[in-house]
Amino acid sequence: MIDVGYKNFVDEKKVRGLVSAETTRGKWLRKEAIAGQSLIDCTQGRKTNSIIIMKTGHVVLSSVKCGAINRRLENIGIIIRKRKSSV
Repeated sequence: MIDVGYKNFVDEKKVRGLVSAETTRGKWLRKEAIAGQSLIDCTQGRKTNSIIIMKTGHVVLSSVKCGAINRRLENIGIIIRKRKSSV
């Protein structure tokens, strides 16, 4: 389990991708997750800095920056491929 901020955790084995919330893809993912009722908000009312895409189809909003989450995943041996932000 990795910490995504404010004592919220996700299973690292189910993480499919990581996107910055400021990109076009990130904004689109948030909008689609709200419409599909698959959004999990772990920001505790703070600014969303990263969006975690899960293998289950859920989208997790986190106030922790992408770089920090990526380092946490790399520390336990999970490498996330970096994608271009264009949709």
